[in-house]
Amino acid sequence: MNGFQLYKQYITKAERSQRESADWRYGNLLSMAFYLVGVTRLFDMLEQAETTGCRIGLVYAQASESASPLPCGIELVSSENAANPFIHQAGPAHSLGFTHW
Repeated sequence: MNGFQLYKQYITKAERSQRESADWRYGNLLSMAFYLVGVTRLFDMLEQAETTGCRIGLVYAQASESASPLPCGIELVSSENAANPFIHQAGPAHSLGFTHW
């Protein structure tokens, strides 16, 4: 399957799933990633995730104490971390780097 087909498959599965289920959360994560990094990067990463047995996870900028962390990118996460794909953090909020601290 290509990236577009994988995206549609996960989104359709999420739409049919019960709210707050793992499939629903992953579909919502992919929707956020779509707007965050765009079609080309997301679809390429979905193809890569499919071949390696991983999932897509959001990378968050390190937040200041007064603000919530904001997503700044995506990365591949192992299937063990797929239950909570929102856990990864990057550098300071002004840096859109993908370096974990």
